[in-house]
Amino acid sequence: MIKIGLIVAMEEESKNIYGRLGRKLSESVEYGYRVTKYTRNGKILYMIGTGIGELNAALATQHLIREYGIDYIINFGVVGSLNKTYKSLDVVAVGEIVHYDFSLNTLDDDSYGKYPMQREKAEFGVDTDMLDKLKSISPDTPIVKIASGDKFVAKHELRDWIINKFSADICDMESMGIYYAAKKYNVPCLFIKAVSDDADETAPVSFESVVENGISAYVSIVEKVVDGL
Repeated sequence: MIKIGLIVAMEEESKNIYGRLGRKLSESVEYGYRVTKYTRNGKILYMIGTGIGELNAALATQHLIREYGIDYIINFGVVGSLNKTYKSLDVVAVGEIVHYDFSLNTLDDDSYGKYPMQREKAEFGVDTDMLDKLKSISPDTPIVKIASGDKFVAKHELRDWIINKFSADICDMESMGIYYAAKKYNVPCLFIKAVSDDADETAPVSFESVVENGISAYVSIVEKVVDGL
């Protein structure tokens, strides 16, 4: 039986999807993370809320994989836009991830995002099979590059640096943690995001407004991907 992990940072980002995942089997709090189990069309789904930040996201992802033997991971949530093409509530999928916080030498600007196993470039590519599945289900969903780090991007100086350094389209605080943990266990993952703000001084207000109104823009895509796996 296929087991799918659904990962989201905050409760507010997932409240519109709980009632649409299938038949609820159980709910528990495990090491501080809420895990809700569903059955849907012969698959078992495990929804986990990680909390904010890369460390929380990585630990929650690792827990889900080790505890339940997850076959696939889908992460969804809200992001800041770094590209004027993508506006509030636009839905995008991630094709590349860069960890803009990571550097082995802060005096060497070229080292940012470059891990020892991949020193030539900062970008990590997501699972192509899952991305192809998404494209077949939702061909109009843009495929973008995300910059992930442990900062809420709400200052234009940081925003502009990320854009100029990595040419990223969106940013968040969890994707690299999820990706890195999943990669360690060879579990394919897919990232589906909805834009909440412009990652500048207006971000806190825009973010809160979008979250309060409830994110539903990505719900139907998540459902279709789950059913297609």
